Amino acid sequence: MAGTILVAGLTKGAYAAAMITLAVIGLGGLTAAALLPRDPRSTASRATGAVRRS
Repeated sequence: MAGTILVAGLTKGAYAAAMITLAVIGLGGLTAAALLPRDPRSTASRATGAVRRS
């Protein structure tokens, strides 16, 4: 947010462009977080080829 205020005086639409860029990066992070596996044990067993036993 502080960076958007710093660039606001550079050009006419700089503040809006900075806020849009910040929103796009934030949505990208949210999407990446949503794609992470919910159970970390399932990822570890897949990586090592281990078989889960109940």
